[in-house]
Amino acid sequence: MEKRSGKTSYRQILAAVVCLFVGASACQSDNDAEADYHYHPDSTDWDTVENLVTADFRSLEQAGMEITNLFPDLSAASETMIAQIQAPEQAVLPLRSDEDNEGNVYIRNSNENTVDVYSAEGAHLYSVGSPELLLGFTLSPDYQTLYVMDINNTEVFKRNGGEFESYDSFFHGLRFATGICASNDAVFMSGQGLMPEAAQSVMNQESSVEDHNEFQGPVTVYSRDDYEFERTFGRAIESQFERAASSAWLSESHLACFPEQDTIVTFNKHFGQADAYRLDGERLWSLNLENFAGVRFRESREFQLAPLPEDSDRTYMHSLSAVTDQPYAVLGFMHTSQGSSDQPITVKSVLLDIRDGSMMELTRDQDLVTSLSSSSAVIQRFTEDGNIEVYLNR
Repeated sequence: MEKRSGKTSYRQILAAVVCLFVGASACQSDNDAEADYHYHPDSTDWDTVENLVTADFRSLEQAGMEITNLFPDLSAASETMIAQIQAPEQAVLPLRSDEDNEGNVYIRNSNENTVDVYSAEGAHLYSVGSPELLLGFTLSPDYQTLYVMDINNTEVFKRNGGEFESYDSFFHGLRFATGICASNDAVFMSGQGLMPEAAQSVMNQESSVEDHNEFQGPVTVYSRDDYEFERTFGRAIESQFERAASSAWLSESHLACFPEQDTIVTFNKHFGQADAYRLDGERLWSLNLENFAGVRFRESREFQLAPLPEDSDRTYMHSLSAVTDQPYAVLGFMHTSQGSSDQPITVKSVLLDIRDGSMMELTRDQDLVTSLSSSSAVIQRFTEDGNIEVYLNR
């Protein structure tokens, strides 16, 4: 797909979102900046990181037959289109899809703030949603509970017969909420977490999130029994000037849970860095993707955080999901060329082995694989008019 010169670019959308959430001061021009800068991500001393895995993003090996035979045929001949979604909302909010034990497919429609449910044959069955901006969703391991995350709350739906119905909700107290997944005992969400007292203060409108200058890690854990806050953990990229909001933005991470393997994987949204943990927060391995042209941010004393000018190509972490019943995650990346608005957006789907951090590229030209199981795959395709078509492969 080629980007049209009259259409808002992905990077312009990203910059606008940065300005919206981090603060208007982040939108000042280069001429307003002081000499005291700090550029992110920080140059991590990878020599000090235990159980480090290194991969070259530009030359990932394609998945061999012993891997691809685990999954359905990903060729266009086996696909059925099940949905069309308008852009540009999805450029910022990546399509999220999942599948339950009956073969039903769940797709987030950010334009309608709904999770749309489709049958195994691709027919739309019903939708559930949130009254606010819907950021993500996840199914519980037993497929009996659906958690839908919006900008303030997590809506809880319980299965009643063949459909999910509204059951409860809880205030998650997160800023920059990005991802959500669940184990048998807990719900994991990524974002800037608040301690229980601060979250209650915000919920009671006694203060705002901005009043609480704390950031302890990108993953916040809640009990599935009573939705109470339990702890935070994960790789935090610190603000050079001790701004919690900047640290939270820099540390934004996608999540995928693997309860059977007692593992959760986090992948930084902006940079080529991933980590695997046990569900109790113990780190298993870390991944550094070399030659990953991630987003670079500049921070100064005068203003908080802003992407650097359009002077190079950029790669964005677009989606991360657990492969059903397999020790793999499927990752989606988008690459934009900043030199010209006529340059195409390219995409790459990658398999990540959660046991050791090894990565293999899936052969699917210009389409993103957003969920995968041993019997099906959900494919996201960008059209020439900037919209998104969703296909089901079986």
